[in-house]
Amino acid sequence: MASEQNGACFTFTWRLENADYCLQKKGEDIESPAFVVDEIHRTKWKLTRGAEDGNFISCYLSRDSDCTGEDTVEIIYELAFIALDGTILTSHNVLKHSFPVGGGYGYSEFEKREDVFMLKRSTFLAGGTLTTRCRIWKNLGDMAENVRCFALTRIGVEKRSFVWNLENFSTFQPEKECTYLIKSMDKNAELMTVNLSLVGGQNCEEIIHFKLTRHDQNVKYCALSLCLVDVRGREVKCHQDEFWFGKFDDSQRFTFMFSRQKLMMKKSMYLPGDILSLHWEWAFSKGIISEEIENVQCGYAVPKQTLLMIKYEKR
Repeated sequence: MASEQNGACFTFTWRLENADYCLQKKGEDIESPAFVVDEIHRTKWKLTRGAEDGNFISCYLSRDSDCTGEDTVEIIYELAFIALDGTILTSHNVLKHSFPVGGGYGYSEFEKREDVFMLKRSTFLAGGTLTTRCRIWKNLGDMAENVRCFALTRIGVEKRSFVWNLENFSTFQPEKECTYLIKSMDKNAELMTVNLSLVGGQNCEEIIHFKLTRHDQNVKYCALSLCLVDVRGREVKCHQDEFWFGKFDDSQRFTFMFSRQKLMMKKSMYLPGDILSLHWEWAFSKGIISEEIENVQCGYAVPKQTLLMIKYEKR
């Protein structure tokens, strides 16, 4: 239905730092810190961002299960992704819903994941931060004043970069493994090992395999970029990927784009001194390390606005 809505509102702005590394796996959700809207029966709310469909980012407003007030509260609200300067990047229709305790509404396909993390990354993820805004109005009557609430969730990320030089590569035996141990800068703790092995031989090409084994159970996700360094120090991008680790899933595997035979065909370029040089860049995520309400501002002035196209949408 169409309607007009003026007057004061409650604005909740949620910044998610290091949003690239917040476990954007299908079915994985991340929640904002809870916030209380005093003028709507002191009800408690939160935003939820997830990936029910791997191609889209979802966004919902939910009433917290630990919430006071009426059993059901009807509100008018708007969800948006915004830029650092407050410019709206993604916004759908203003909605009107009745929220039971623990209930939530919003959009399962709020924005394309590819747009946020790749095609329009510089716009959506300035400084690696994704900002979501929710504005809430009373359904009946007006709020006494405008209120702005700012929240921050920080994803813990440790980045490592190194060159792994594998000597005597042309005579490396298929039944053997080469291992590189990645350690954290924090207390020199072991993060992960990378094992290189060869599969094949004789009448077929020898394929280079890598096995990643997690040692720190706090690591839930990692992203890597792998380049081959040639004789002139130039880098050939070979592999870029991301991996998730579950409770009982401590290892992942992938295959190098060059076989040993293909490297040997350009030995003077790719194996100077019979050394295979691989440049690795890693980012390890340990999930949320902090979340807080940073600031609450009451009674600020905002331009008068008219909101159109209020309609019902089901979760």
